[in-house]
Amino acid sequence: MNDPTNKKTGKDFKVYLVSRVALALVVTVAVLWGGSKLFQYFTDSDDVPSAYHQAVEKSPALKKADIVLGKVLGTDKTAHAGSALATDDSGTPATDAHGVSGEKNTPAVSHTPQASDSHAGTTEKIDPESTLHVDAQGHGTDPANTPHSSVEQDVADLFPNAVRGTAFVTALIEPLNYEINVRRLGWRPNDVATFFTDNISNRQLGILEVTRRSTEKLTERIARTGSTIKFDRNLNLARAKFNNDPKKYWLPAPEKSYAQALDELRTYRERLNTNKATFHSRADNLIPLLKSFEDLLGDCDDDLVKTHEENGARVSTFKADDYFFYAQGVSTAMATILEAVMVDFAPVLDSRGAANDLHHAVLMLQHATELDPLFIQESAYSGFFANHRANMAAFISHARAYIQFVTKTMST
Repeated sequence: MNDPTNKKTGKDFKVYLVSRVALALVVTVAVLWGGSKLFQYFTDSDDVPSAYHQAVEKSPALKKADIVLGKVLGTDKTAHAGSALATDDSGTPATDAHGVSGEKNTPAVSHTPQASDSHAGTTEKIDPESTLHVDAQGHGTDPANTPHSSVEQDVADLFPNAVRGTAFVTALIEPLNYEINVRRLGWRPNDVATFFTDNISNRQLGILEVTRRSTEKLTERIARTGSTIKFDRNLNLARAKFNNDPKKYWLPAPEKSYAQALDELRTYRERLNTNKATFHSRADNLIPLLKSFEDLLGDCDDDLVKTHEENGARVSTFKADDYFFYAQGVSTAMATILEAVMVDFAPVLDSRGAANDLHHAVLMLQHATELDPLFIQESAYSGFFANHRANMAAFISHARAYIQFVTKTMST
């Protein structure tokens, strides 16, 4: 005969068990969330949304540089007092060449070529008096009748000698300099606790890779007029020092080697501004750099969308966040350098009609740097939760496509 007392006791026990399990789950999630936030505060609180932008906020010179480069890209709303978004006769916002309707970041300023590709001055100076201002609809205006200061003048104020190449080298230095000299705990990939700070470590490796490739192209192409010309001594030393193993502990320590390489770049920049070094802002020098960036983004894109490793194993959660933050590091440094390319290669970009595509590539890379999930999720593409690698891949692939557009345009 069934005992109703036993049934009631069993039911009460089930209710008790379920409530305690639910409470335990809630407490566990709360503890993990709080712990991750506390860990982020002590390890990565100075990196939201990106290391470079935090460095900009701490440095008046860099902040001014960022404003100037923002004006070149049209991302600074205060670039021109009267440069509102262009509209047609019906009042509809104008669209760009790729059909982006109502784009608020449409460049409002353009430069005219200062010299042809074959005669781009090695110490070419930006002359604010000889440039043509272009409004949002592409109509030229006389600089003498423009009441607001020009972007070229802002660049000249930022870099007193206004020698082409100064902005590029500065943008090449700053992202890695921040990781080594400004970030709390400095260089991470060779630390004994790198397992616990692998997100920052992988972001730093991405920044390093862009710095290496950019220095390589600057040394081999941009700072030389031909293959028979001797390598610049400072750039050649910088290139060698950047090739030190980033995970090596010492003999030499990578952070020391990279700091020395950055010093060599600073010396080159000083020589450039005293007419003792060369920087050739020609299309045939820019194309190899863009192709190198395109290849690097393609490699990141593959890591962001693949589901299995080369050995056939599924991509683990730990590798997924490595790929995510490496791509974010690549985006951080690449966006910074391409902003400077918009300044130093402005004449050739405008003459070939490639400035707008490069502008969009920078915007996509900047969006990639702004992704800041609490933890990297690997949900199904059509699932309820996010797949953060796929989100990052969308921006990376778009940036790569725009760089391809620029490369093809510059090659014709």
